Amino acid sequence: MERDQQHPLGGARLVRCSVGKCRDRARLQCVSPSGRSTSDFARLFLLPSVDHCGGGAGPDEFDGMAALIDWVEKGNPPDRIRAENRTPDGEVVLSRPLCPYPEVARWIGEGSTTDAKNFRCELRGLDRADGAAGFDNGQPGRNKARWQQVP
Repeated sequence: MERDQQHPLGGARLVRCSVGKCRDRARLQCVSPSGRSTSDFARLFLLPSVDHCGGGAGPDEFDGMAALIDWVEKGNPPDRIRAENRTPDGEVVLSRPLCPYPEVARWIGEGSTTDAKNFRCELRGLDRADGAAGFDNGQPGRNKARWQQVP
């Protein structure tokens, strides 16, 4: 039986762990039932510049449980989760969207770079090119398709 899952993970210093989680997600995509996208039942949210259990330069306060409850009980999967850094007085000094892997938060080019509302989640680099070409991230044959595109 499949369960709806989110996997938040700090990605500042534990690169080996983050890479392992990304590999796990790719494996999960390869074995998911035919016709069903992995993102229908599992999403991985990396926390850029956040240490393993919180702290670091990135925003590490977020309510992943509320997003999970909304997904499981109301059928609303999270496209992004707002994360914040606060001063000891509770003032928000930085917010960013946490994006489902392989998407990343990208500034839209206007507005404050410390406010999550001025960012969107999008694919980058080869992931974006593959998506535009119709390749599904993490599916069998994706790497082969990439190599075939190179002259």
